[in-house]
Amino acid sequence: MEIDEIQTLLIGNVYLMEAIEETIQLAEKLSTGLRNHALILKSRLEGYQLKGTVGINVSSDIAQVQLDLMNFLELIKELTNSKGEIVTSTKETLLIESSFPFIDRITFRKLIKETLQLNEAKMIFVKGDPKSGMSYLEKYLMHLSKKNKLYQIIPIEIPYYLDDPLPCKGVRLAKFLSEHIGLSINLNETEDDLFKFIRFTTKLKESLSLQDKIPIFFIHDFHRLAIIPDDLIKFIFNIAITIRNNFPKSIFIIAGLNCELLPNWHTDLRQLCPIYSVEHVDEQAIKDCLGAIFDKYKNRVFKIFKEQVSKDDYIEGMMLKLVPDMAKIDLASLNLKIMDHLNALKA
Repeated sequence: MEIDEIQTLLIGNVYLMEAIEETIQLAEKLSTGLRNHALILKSRLEGYQLKGTVGINVSSDIAQVQLDLMNFLELIKELTNSKGEIVTSTKETLLIESSFPFIDRITFRKLIKETLQLNEAKMIFVKGDPKSGMSYLEKYLMHLSKKNKLYQIIPIEIPYYLDDPLPCKGVRLAKFLSEHIGLSINLNETEDDLFKFIRFTTKLKESLSLQDKIPIFFIHDFHRLAIIPDDLIKFIFNIAITIRNNFPKSIFIIAGLNCELLPNWHTDLRQLCPIYSVEHVDEQAIKDCLGAIFDKYKNRVFKIFKEQVSKDDYIEGMMLKLVPDMAKIDLASLNLKIMDHLNALKA
């Protein structure tokens, strides 16, 4: 049932419980926090109805529940599309105010979309060669969060935080994550790692269950660390096994870490954690991006080229300039070249 249909049920208080039940079903597909909010509304209404059976006047209380439900449905409208569904993809090929080129990763987008439809938490591992564009996936996630307020992206670049000789990298990562999501927890350095990690995930579960947004943790560039210490592996493993059971809806994306280093990988976790292998950027993806640039900046293209070139001629000319050898595409280098081109078009 769509949001407008649920709101119609609210007229006159007659179908208030039915409206709440439909809202619960809708919220369950979104986030754990929203579902819990809907369940609280149901509990309040049941309590007032019970009082009403013994002669207590609860009309004003029930009217307040109706108002709160209407406001809650308006919140869901702000976080979703017109049908109350999660917005999981966009058709745009230019990112961040048309200044950063986004050459789409279709398989990654599909995996994220499928994962967001689940009513559970999931850990995804990303594999790829250096300079294949693993960090580039963060741009898509940030773009997604700007298109839909239901997502909260928490990016953690591992080398920035942990590429130093200091010990306790697992605990330090837990502390950094705590700071990013406002989680208040004291992790005693002298305490056993396992106890610290269990306390962290317990607090994390409590915190996420209260949030309306879906947290997407993008923890990336493990491959740039010279050594992956055991305590860091233990920390990721603890999250992986914790989120298997009754954990708030969330996504943990681990990029650049060899998942086979995790204990029980081959016997258990492999069945539960999807692996995304970064695809090589193909010729058509680059042409699609250039086509979008031409459509947006056609008049500026004519000015720079000093003639009214066709879209096809523009794309072919730019392809020769940007990618002289299709067998050797460096995504990072390609992005910089397109960004420079965009800056010239907007100058």
